[in-house]
Amino acid sequence: MMVKYAARRCAAKKWTTYLCPKMEKHLQKSIETGRHWDVNRSSDNLFEVQAEYSFAIDLHQHTCSCHQWQIKGFPCAHAIVAIVDDDGDPYEYIEPYFAADYYRSCYGIPIAPFLDIEKEARRL
Repeated sequence: MMVKYAARRCAAKKWTTYLCPKMEKHLQKSIETGRHWDVNRSSDNLFEVQAEYSFAIDLHQHTCSCHQWQIKGFPCAHAIVAIVDDDGDPYEYIEPYFAADYYRSCYGIPIAPFLDIEKEARRL
């Protein structure tokens, strides 16, 4: 466990993006996937996105009728397209959990090695 934590901590130090790399790729893929979808505004925060089906997005409540945003805590492609269409910043709608800094903080506390009690007892 100690080695795994150290490896993840070292890898995360090299990241230059706001989100963890996997989530950054997911965000960019969602933007690319939805760039041809039709977005219709209902009010300041309510949108309809027409993709393969029609989806209702509420930016204020952080919900989409596909329910993926509510389940995962990360905006689905429908929501991201609505955010971009509204000239919003998708990063403002993403939970801090997905940020690289949050990841770094999780692995920032090192696990101290401990000695095998039986081996120590024999040595004494």
